[in-house]
Amino acid sequence: MTSIRVLSRLGAASAAIVAVMAAGSSWAQEVEANPPDSEQSVGVDDIVVTAEFRETNLQETPLTITAFSAENLEARGVTSSLELSAFVPNAVIQPLGAGWGATAAAFIRGVGLGDNILSFEPGVPIYVDDVYNGRPQGSIFDLLDLERVEVLRGPQGTLFGKNAIGGTVRLISRKPLGDGSGYVEATVGSYSRINLRGSFDFAIVPDKVMARISASTKNADGYFRILNYECVNGAGSLGPVPPGGVDLGADAGQTTNGDCVVDRLGDEGITSVRGALRFVLGARAEFNLIGDFTRQRQKGPADKYTIINDTGLVALWNDLFAESTFGVRYDDRFITDSPYTNYSTYTDPVYGRTDFPNVNDLDHWGVAGTLDYELTDSVSLKSITAYRKWWNEFGRDSDGSPLPADHTYDYSRHKQWTQELRLTGTAGALDWTIDRFYY
Repeated sequence: MTSIRVLSRLGAASAAIVAVMAAGSSWAQEVEANPPDSEQSVGVDDIVVTAEFRETNLQETPLTITAFSAENLEARGVTSSLELSAFVPNAVIQPLGAGWGATAAAFIRGVGLGDNILSFEPGVPIYVDDVYNGRPQGSIFDLLDLERVEVLRGPQGTLFGKNAIGGTVRLISRKPLGDGSGYVEATVGSYSRINLRGSFDFAIVPDKVMARISASTKNADGYFRILNYECVNGAGSLGPVPPGGVDLGADAGQTTNGDCVVDRLGDEGITSVRGALRFVLGARAEFNLIGDFTRQRQKGPADKYTIINDTGLVALWNDLFAESTFGVRYDDRFITDSPYTNYSTYTDPVYGRTDFPNVNDLDHWGVAGTLDYELTDSVSLKSITAYRKWWNEFGRDSDGSPLPADHTYDYSRHKQWTQELRLTGTAGALDWTIDRFYY
């Protein structure tokens, strides 16, 4: 892929925050971007995180953390929460699969949730600007305009709730500076890949009200091809239709360009928008209002059986239904010779319905208001009020054949209110936190 990036930096540049930490010991370094004749050298800088609800030096924070700055995410080409685990020890964050829609399965040290079932909470929760995201479904986030990402490994129940038994992923957005900075980035690649990203930071009332707007769109064609069985294997290759039965070949889809391809899987079509307002209320207080929206319109993820064994329940289904209805059994004739093709159809040939659309569509939005107030030099109050809502629609035909052997359709909705009140302070050598959380 080819990426082109145009930047406008009218304000002061910020230091990169890049670190990998093990509890009790860590190291980090940053190479200064100096001209060739500079005599400045590489050194160890202070790394600041807020994993303990207060700003602390990463090297002195007694937690196992992997932290990424915005600059480090960009250098690694990381634009989605699904790509983080490639750089985090003992972590796996991947899409769950075709039967679970827009669901991320996050595991750290082998602990997590591999389902989108509504009766369980994720074992590795994702927090967006300190707002708990209550479902693994709808939690595939575009890493858009972030200040940093913190991945905490190991149980984090003391500060992040009883569900954080595997760890916690924290996404922290950039705060508006009102400095007129911004960037535009374009990426093109194979499968008609076109990605666009950009942001702009500006002042509404200088030093009082600042705003930042960012947006991203990612689009690519599917790499997995769905083939017409009779086009590949010849007309009538599904066998004769039994009396009163269903002709599968009559509803196998229309091919294009003579290549037997009737549909595709594994494409990408995601648009994300984020807006932030920052109100400086005085020397000790500020209020940040952040809203985000994600719209996903794409086909289902690639899905394929590599073995079909005509025994057990498969043989029973063939004997009682498939043989008499279609005149053909569900067996290994429907295994293609490529890992990137199958013979799926998303129709119900028995009743003539199309209740299983080849889609994985999602709308997800949220808004959060955060008040930070330094009550005294040693005591701070934070209030976080947030609302999030999403719906996800997805169909699936994972049997890889023209037969309706394994079709599903799901429509899920979720909405949540959260309110958190947090007092933090210091008393000599004691750091303390009092927190009240409503979900």
